[in-house]
Amino acid sequence: MMSNNQESEIKDIYIAEESIKHQLMEMICKESEDTYRAFFVTSRDSVFITSADGSFLDFNDALIKTLGYDSREKLKTVKVSELYADPAERARFLRVILEQGATKDYPASLRKKDGTIISVLINAVIRKDSTGRFIGYQGAIRDITEQKRAEKELRRRLDYEAAAASCMKVLMEPNDIDKQLTRILHILREVSQVSRVYIFQNENDPELGLCMTQTYEVTAAGITPQIDASCLQRLPYRKASPYLLRMLQARRPYMGIVAEMDQSEQKYLVPQGIISILILPIYCGNEFWGYIGFDDCLIPRQWQEEDISLLQIVADGIGATLLRRQTEETLRQSEEKYRLLVTQMKQAVAVLEVICDEAGTV
Repeated sequence: MMSNNQESEIKDIYIAEESIKHQLMEMICKESEDTYRAFFVTSRDSVFITSADGSFLDFNDALIKTLGYDSREKLKTVKVSELYADPAERARFLRVILEQGATKDYPASLRKKDGTIISVLINAVIRKDSTGRFIGYQGAIRDITEQKRAEKELRRRLDYEAAAASCMKVLMEPNDIDKQLTRILHILREVSQVSRVYIFQNENDPELGLCMTQTYEVTAAGITPQIDASCLQRLPYRKASPYLLRMLQARRPYMGIVAEMDQSEQKYLVPQGIISILILPIYCGNEFWGYIGFDDCLIPRQWQEEDISLLQIVADGIGATLLRRQTEETLRQSEEKYRLLVTQMKQAVAVLEVICDEAGTV
């Protein structure tokens, strides 16, 4: 049996141990809180904590920057549901996280303060209090807009490269040139997703000077063809666009937004419903043979330099094929003339032999 002094000593030891444990727990909690706060503040991702109804309770500066707000106070007045570009997408997100308890790299589209739509990935978990009651959400948002844009650019570049390769393969086939050029226009319209792709051929007129005539065309569904438009037959460059002629003769692309062009150029483009245009020269050797054009009747397209370069390769391939066909035709005609000459010479020799025989001479 312990004495009162022993009991008192044990009690004091117990109290001291509990005090030490409490202090240790406070230190651990403080270290955890400091670690969490450091992550919260320094994370490059946008970290957030919200209530069950979607009100912001806390967030880091990265979220303010990602969503384009200029102060913490202004963003706190915004409900999370208001940030979704599509309200139905918010409903789908809530259904998933409530069913699974968390989301990993959940794709969503959010609207910034200026109305810009950004692509994000959301990693989040539901929050519960000490009794297990659901009280809200917390997680992080990563802006992948630039990543998706870069991926889209890469896919488009690969598509253009594949289309250019397909066109060059078509040009190497021993088919009728009309069929080849029509197939090429289909390939180019499909990859570029423009409204029209066409080819104009040049011809010199003694009175009008250098003229252009549309010879091939492929259009998207719902776009009015212009191949039969009389105004696009034997159209003088000096009348339509001297600037176009200067650019193509310099072997440079002609492009732009029609609304920003001179009135003289708009006169021919606006009636065709063209919003933006790209024209590339076709040279047959050193001869300016004509051009290939791309019309967009839906959007004011800004062409990328890399895409223009790949399309110009196809235009150069068309010119090289035309030159090869011309050379082959010239050679064929030359051989035909040679065979005809040889035939005529043989016939002349035969006639001469008959005459000599009749005259009794050798």
